[in-house]
Amino acid sequence: MLEKAIGAPAQIDSAIVKGRALAGAAVEGGNAQSRLPMPDHSAMTQGLAEQPPEFVLAGYAGSRDYERLAALASKASIICIVDYDMPGVGTVRDIARTQYTLHRKDEVFMVSARGISYIHAFGKADFIGLCEFRQVEFIEPLLGGERGSKAHSEN
Repeated sequence: MLEKAIGAPAQIDSAIVKGRALAGAAVEGGNAQSRLPMPDHSAMTQGLAEQPPEFVLAGYAGSRDYERLAALASKASIICIVDYDMPGVGTVRDIARTQYTLHRKDEVFMVSARGISYIHAFGKADFIGLCEFRQVEFIEPLLGGERGSKAHSEN
């Protein structure tokens, strides 16, 4: 019921990014200027010691090249790590994967895990903005991306 009143989390994320893009534009119905605060991600690593170990994800040398992620995601599902807020715990990281589809000829990018949609973006620009907001890192796929290839099976 609450989601019905305020929108699904993916819709809220999309609205936040669009709002940032319009930051500084006049507020509808008035001439007041509106600026949305950017999230302070410096606090993300603070308090990790207080979090239960099952919520602390080891650091990885992931990529934050979101242009590349969008290009890769349009061809295959890409493993990634995403931030989200857990009530009573704080900001934690989860392992997810990208999904890509076309809806009425428009690109739709998603990042989800176990039925949880962290990002649902309409278009590449929206996807990149939401990846920045969610501090997404992705695991670089093997060259060629073939399953069962000799290079893959030797690792």
